Amino acid sequence: MSVLVREDRGTLLETDPSVHRIFAVKRREKGFLKKAAEQIRFVKTLQRERFDLVFDLRADDRGAIMAYLSRAPVRVAKYYDGLPFWRNRLFTHLVLPPPVKEKNRGAAEQSLRIIRGVGIDAKTTVPKLWIAEQVGKQVRRLLDAEKIGAAPWITLNPFSRWRYKEWDHSKWAQIIAYLCMGGISRCHCCRRGKRRKDKGRRIGKDRLRSRL
Repeated sequence: MSVLVREDRGTLLETDPSVHRIFAVKRREKGFLKKAAEQIRFVKTLQRERFDLVFDLRADDRGAIMAYLSRAPVRVAKYYDGLPFWRNRLFTHLVLPPPVKEKNRGAAEQSLRIIRGVGIDAKTTVPKLWIAEQVGKQVRRLLDAEKIGAAPWITLNPFSRWRYKEWDHSKWAQIIAYLCMGGISRCHCCRRGKRRKDKGRRIGKDRLRSRL
C-alpha cells in the first residue's frame, strides 16, 4: 500500500509496516514553468507504480485529478453532488453518502465508508501510529523537560488549516474543564506560530475565568 499526502504529513507513516511508499505533495515551486515541470515529474512517478486500485478519501480537485492521472484501472471515491460535474466522472466507482439521518461527520468514519464501498472490511476507527525508536526517545526528553510525569494528561489541537472551522475560545475552555473533571491532570495545547500561540493563551485565560 502506498499513500499520497501533503509534504509535512508523511512522517506520521514512515515506520508503518503496511505502507510501501509515501508520495509527498511538496510546496509548489515558484514560476509557472518550474511548477509545470515538477507536476509532470510527480505524475510520471505515480504512473510508474502501475497501481491497480486508488482511493480518493478527500473531495478536492487535486485528489481527483491525481487519481485519474495515476492510470489505475479502479478509482474509488465518495459521490458528491455539490462539486463540479467533471470531478465524479474521473472515478470508476463512487460510494454514495449515507442518508442524512445516518450521517457520521467523523473524518475516520467517512474515509472507512469509502473503503467499505468496494467490499474491504474496515472496522478499526482508531488509527495506530508506529513510532520510531529515535522519535520515542525525543518525545520522552520533551516530556521530561516539561516535567510531565505519569499522571493522566492530554494534548489538544484547537486549530484548523481553515480558520472558519475553528471553535471559539470559550468552547475549548469548556472541553478542558470537562476533561479535568474526568481525572485529566494536565491539558497541553498544540501550537506553532504567533496566531496559534496567541489563541492558546486566550484559551488558557478563558479556562482560568471559568474556574473563578
